[in-house]
Amino acid sequence: MSTRARIAVYKVCWQAGCFSSDILAAMDKAVDDGCGVLSLSLQGGTTDYFNDSTAIGAFNAVSKGVVVSCSAGNSGPSSSTLSNVAPWITTVGAGTIDRDFPAYAVLGNGKNLTGVSLYSGKPLSSSPYPFIYAGNATNATNGNFCMQGTLLPDKIQTVSRQHNVTCDRKRIYSVSDLNYPSFSVGFAMPSVAGGGGSSKTTTVKHTRTLTNVGTPGTYRATVSSPEEVSVAVYPQGLCFASTGERKSYTVSFSAASQPSVSAVFGRLVWSDGKHVVASPLAFTWT
Repeated sequence: MSTRARIAVYKVCWQAGCFSSDILAAMDKAVDDGCGVLSLSLQGGTTDYFNDSTAIGAFNAVSKGVVVSCSAGNSGPSSSTLSNVAPWITTVGAGTIDRDFPAYAVLGNGKNLTGVSLYSGKPLSSSPYPFIYAGNATNATNGNFCMQGTLLPDKIQTVSRQHNVTCDRKRIYSVSDLNYPSFSVGFAMPSVAGGGGSSKTTTVKHTRTLTNVGTPGTYRATVSSPEEVSVAVYPQGLCFASTGERKSYTVSFSAASQPSVSAVFGRLVWSDGKHVVASPLAFTWT
């Protein structure tokens, strides 16, 4: 995958299952949105191509130059258990990597448990934490239904009362407040009496905080944005004097009209001439 590739996710599965109409609609939408590769981890058995929504959607995608990769399914090892067998689909049977990502947990008795995780976690405290079993910390009657009062307050650990995991009820929280390196900006365009689009400019502001992990330096911001969106960064320069120093900046996104496509993209880059810190920008309209 390209280092600057963007990932778009389309939800097709629900509590009642994955409907063929949703799968086909999502594949068509992904093609219309300009996706270059479609990856589907769905298994639905084998049927005639004209009744197979994945095969139909994949044929349309491939005819427009889009690569379609699907899982072979988890059935088997008996014969005729392969899924997604249309010849225009790249069907993936299995995959392996030549390395592990170990993670460790040390118990109070000194026993070391080894597992595998993409995130190995931060080292645990030298003072082991006690085990809390769900059956001892919940109300047996309401626990299965997650009813109010399920948790017994006297058995909840003090970690839940620490400031870093307790939300201030006086604040109104938004996903845009999360300190993510990426920016997902949704413009709510007001409607105009008599129909048609709006010429009124809509502005969305996001604030982020950077932590200097290298040598001291001054970083300057450069923005690549679509013509439909105006992007301004305040301040345009961040000067770090030491490792671990934190600086905040605010990005203002403004749009006056909605483009013909459902989403457009951009890129914000901070650089000191040697190091580059890049953030992808994604814009949608509602």
